[in-house]
Amino acid sequence: LAVLAAGHVRAAGGDDGRFGVAECTPSSPCVHLVAHSHMDPGWRNTFDQYVIGSGNGIHRSAVLACARDPARRFTFGDAAFLVRWLESEGGEAPPEDCVYSPTPSRGRGPCGTTWLELFRSLVRDGRVDVVGGGWVSHDEAVTPVHLAAANFDAGADALRAV
Repeated sequence: LAVLAAGHVRAAGGDDGRFGVAECTPSSPCVHLVAHSHMDPGWRNTFDQYVIGSGNGIHRSAVLACARDPARRFTFGDAAFLVRWLESEGGEAPPEDCVYSPTPSRGRGPCGTTWLELFRSLVRDGRVDVVGGGWVSHDEAVTPVHLAAANFDAGADALRAV
C-alpha cells in the first residue's frame, strides 16, 4: 500500500497521457497493474466446476473487453482452462453486438465469426497474452525440474493444437 500511495498506478502498456506522468523515477515510482486469470484446478472445486462456474465466463468477458477497447490488455495464466474454453466455445460466434477495435486508426468492425478467430486476432495485436504456457501453474517451490518442464510441454502442446 505504501508503494501505491507514493506512486502512480498505470495500466499495462504504459502511460497514454491519462495519468500525467512523464516517466517513472525512484522518487515517483509506477505500479503496473496486469489483469490476469489464474485458477487452481482441484483446489476448492473440481476442474469442471471451475470451468462451468467461472472459467468460461472469465474468458468470454476478458476477450470481449479487449476487443471493444484497444487500450485493454489481459493475460491468461493457465493453459488448461483456456484450452477447455477454446475447445468448447471457440467455434461459436461472439455476441452480435461485439465490436472489435484493432487500433484506433483502423476504426471498428465486427468481432469475427468465432471466439477462436477473435482470440487469435487479439494475441496477434499484443492485447492478449498467455504467460508461462504451462498446463497449470505448478508449485515453484517443490516441483522437480523435469516435472515443471513436462507441465510446460503439455500446456504448449495443447495451445498449439487449438
